[in-house]
Amino acid sequence: MIVEIPFWVILYNVTREGEEIVFPYNNKWYRCDISKVPQDFFKLRQLKLWLEGQYTSNESLQVDLSRKPYIKIDIEECEEISDRYPL
Repeated sequence: MIVEIPFWVILYNVTREGEEIVFPYNNKWYRCDISKVPQDFFKLRQLKLWLEGQYTSNESLQVDLSRKPYIKIDIEECEEISDRYPL
């Protein structure tokens, strides 16, 4: 099932197993391996880091600002986790 998650609630996390995102949905928390995350997330993350001054690059980035910043994620590809999951 594909769900839309607001970009601003998605947390980027690095564990011993690798990179992942963590996010809330329907009063539960989920984690998703970075390999299963849509490209839209990476574009918005790059823009966010650039705006915060944490990312500098000479490459151009195109983001459709008329579209709400929601990321479509297949919730069945994600793992439900405890709200005490270490970040």
